[in-house]
Parts: sequence; C-alpha cells; structure tokens
Amino acid sequence: MKFRNPFQSATEKVISTSEENRLYEKVTTAIENNDIDKGVWTKAFTQADGDTTKQKVIYIELMVEHYKNLMLAEQELEEARAIEAQALQAEEMKRNKMTLEQRRKKAIQSNETKETIKSVVLIIFGLLALIALFGTYGR
Repeated sequence: MKFRNPFQSATEKVISTSEENRLYEKVTTAIENNDIDKGVWTKAFTQADGDTTKQKVIYIELMVEHYKNLMLAEQELEEARAIEAQALQAEEMKRNKMTLEQRRKKAIQSNETKETIKSVVLIIFGLLALIALFGTYGR
C-alpha cells in the first residue's frame, strides 16, 4: 500500500508521472540536439564540482524542474484568468440587473405619469361638461 506524501509540493501534485517522463525526454532530446541553456549548464557544472558526468545529470534535473515550474505557472495563470473571467461575468450580471431595475423603475414612473395624465384629462372633461351644462342651463 502506497501512502500519499502530505509534504508533496504543489508542482509535484500537478504533474503526473507521464508528464514528468515527457519532460525528461524533452531535456534529453535538447541535449542530443546540442540545444543547451548555457546558464543552467554552467550552474550544473559548478554544482558538479567540474565533473562533466555529474554535470549532465544535474543539468537534466535542473531543466526538468524548470519545465515543471513553467507548467505550474501556466496552470496558476489559467486559474487566475478563470477567476478574472468569473469576476467580469458577475460584474456584467450586476450591471444587467441594475439596468433591468432602472428600466422597471422607469416603466413604473411612466405608468404613474400616464395615470396622472388620464386623471387630469378626466377632470378637465368633467369641468368642460359642467361648464357646458351650466352654460346651456343658465340661458
């Protein structure tokens, strides 16, 4: 039975064994094609105390770690973009809700205005009717 390491780093949790194997293959292919990061190669040389065999091993480990960190950074960036997209969507929904609320209030105000106008028109017609009635009655 294999137990999970509670002290496993975030990078190790993200990268599967097959992905890690592809990273080793990528570094090995780069070495075979003489496509070497000179800064990392020199760092590996100093860590190997000048032993070129150890240098190659250290270089491979450093480059695989570098690629793992790039993968982790990419994943964190994607997560940040997703969070940002959710925040923008929530803000858009809030704006739309406010716009709907404003439209609803305008509609209510418009209806109230129409009702007021109807009332005024009815009063005017009523007064005109009274004037007409009393105007012809008084003659």
